Amino acid sequence: AEEAKNRALAFIDQRDSVNYQAVVTGETNGRNASYRVEVSSGQEGEEKTQLDISKVGGQPVWMLKGRPCQQANLGIEEAREKCLQYLKERGFGDMRSTYYLLHNNSATFNFAAVQDGVTIYPDLVKVTIALDNGEITGLETSGYLMSHRQRDLPAPAISQEQARAVINPRLEVTGSKLALIPFGTEEERLTYEFQCRLGEESYLVYVNALTGREENVLKLLDTPEGTLTM
Repeated sequence: AEEAKNRALAFIDQRDSVNYQAVVTGETNGRNASYRVEVSSGQEGEEKTQLDISKVGGQPVWMLKGRPCQQANLGIEEAREKCLQYLKERGFGDMRSTYYLLHNNSATFNFAAVQDGVTIYPDLVKVTIALDNGEITGLETSGYLMSHRQRDLPAPAISQEQARAVINPRLEVTGSKLALIPFGTEEERLTYEFQCRLGEESYLVYVNALTGREENVLKLLDTPEGTLTM
């Protein structure tokens, strides 16, 4: 528990000349058994930060600082870069931003790990950033902690052009990349992810890079708050 407090203090952003204090307020069980840690700055009126620090590995499972954010001063791209830098500084390695949602002048970005240029979707991290000053106010890493490892990725057995030929010809392909996607509860499959359009609608089509079989199709909904999949 004492080590979990130190891990929590090391993980959060700290301002100079502020004496941060951490206390363990409880424990959680389950697959990511953790210590619940509360960090405070001692500054009057400032919200406390809650973290779950895993008992195995001492990694943050989630973090939340529930402070209000009155206005948005940062653009989405600047916010995305700040989140990427935050993850890099904390040892998360090569990550790729996928989608984001806006809420109450904050933005929550999804990041997936990248290995050998392949987007590893099971290794997911969510980061919330306040758009007033760029403070990271939320983090959720359970997908990453449960799945992340160095994988023995197979070489594609079909070319990108062969995979593209499987797609409905009515769809206009606007981009593509290799992606590892979850299949069921335990299996993962290497695919080509194709970004497609049909009129005003956007889709993601996943074609198995080993068999050429279409594995999944997701419809993208572009909203003022960000992009949703269904």
